[in-house]
Amino acid sequence: LMEKAPVEDGEAEAGLIDWEKGKKYCMDQEDFYREILETVLESSSDKELEEYFAASDFENYRIKIHSVKSNFASIGATEASKKAKELEYALKNDHDVAYVREHHGEFIVLYGRIMKAIEERLKK
Repeated sequence: LMEKAPVEDGEAEAGLIDWEKGKKYCMDQEDFYREILETVLESSSDKELEEYFAASDFENYRIKIHSVKSNFASIGATEASKKAKELEYALKNDHDVAYVREHHGEFIVLYGRIMKAIEERLKK
């Protein structure tokens, strides 16, 4: 049985983002990766998603969640990207608004955790 490595201070959100994978997408260049992380942080879309959700504007929600999916994939936040994809495809293929209503809240919480993890990483 393998023991998990101890969690470092500020790494409470460990596992949300695969930093090494994200860096690989940036040709293993830390400076380039940090720029991408900053861009994702600055272009935070959770408030827009909340507004579209509240207004039942699922067409704009679908468009926004598509870009969130791509952003998360590009930084190594694979699980969150998959969840965004599930929301996008529920609207795109099935027009399944019920699925979005059921999973939006937990996605927004996850979104916030990812933003916090990026902030922590950029402080280092």
